[in-house]
Amino acid sequence: MADLPSLRRVLDEWGEAGQVARFWWRDDDATARTPALERLLAIAADYDVPLCLAVIPATAELELNICLGAAMPQLTLAQHGFAHVNHAPDGEKKSEYPAHRDPADVAAELRHGRARLQGLCGVGPALFVPPWNRIDPAFAPALRAAGFAALSRFTDREGGFKGFVMLDTHIDPVAWRDGGGLVAEEVWLGMLHTALEKRAGGRVAPDKPIGLLSHHLVHDEALWNFIEDFVRIVTDHPAGEWIDAGEYVTMREVL
Repeated sequence: MADLPSLRRVLDEWGEAGQVARFWWRDDDATARTPALERLLAIAADYDVPLCLAVIPATAELELNICLGAAMPQLTLAQHGFAHVNHAPDGEKKSEYPAHRDPADVAAELRHGRARLQGLCGVGPALFVPPWNRIDPAFAPALRAAGFAALSRFTDREGGFKGFVMLDTHIDPVAWRDGGGLVAEEVWLGMLHTALEKRAGGRVAPDKPIGLLSHHLVHDEALWNFIEDFVRIVTDHPAGEWIDAGEYVTMREVL
């Protein structure tokens, strides 16, 4: 098994400063019980790490119900948009929920998606993950009306979604712009440093979790190794801690 000495050094420094870095793990684009999904769940189970699985409602298959209950107890279900379809105009960044969409259509879609996941898995998710990490703030009322209490995107963002529990991701190891594969070390390490510096500097609450983002369907062996090494090192390090997304949302929703 490989190692990530740079991650160990960061956690060593964080621990020497008397801090504990809190992490959470989100994986996107689940629709079916595949070998890749089984491998993802096995890593989470082997290290006893909570996992948040973002499921696409429109294409989710019945067998996904194995992901809740028997698969592992520390699994949180999130709704990943509705069909993961781009509705953004040409020339704009991809989004399933750009500003020009009809709020009534979006509201109906959100309710339908949540009801479908509840029917498949027996749980109505409280956490919403917009595809491509984008949703216009105009749809905040529709999210609330559909039963969502929390929102997860990329990097620390809050504008336009007052009253929602914000649980974002920060470390995406996929080299999307280069056609896939693992990003260079300085890229993911820079993402980690940025998130930690915001917490150390008071721009973000120091106990707010840092999100590791994975996409099991596109992982090559280098990405799988990275994910497992990251999970293992944080689990074993005294300055690292994993947070359960479902518990985090429930606790913050009450506050």
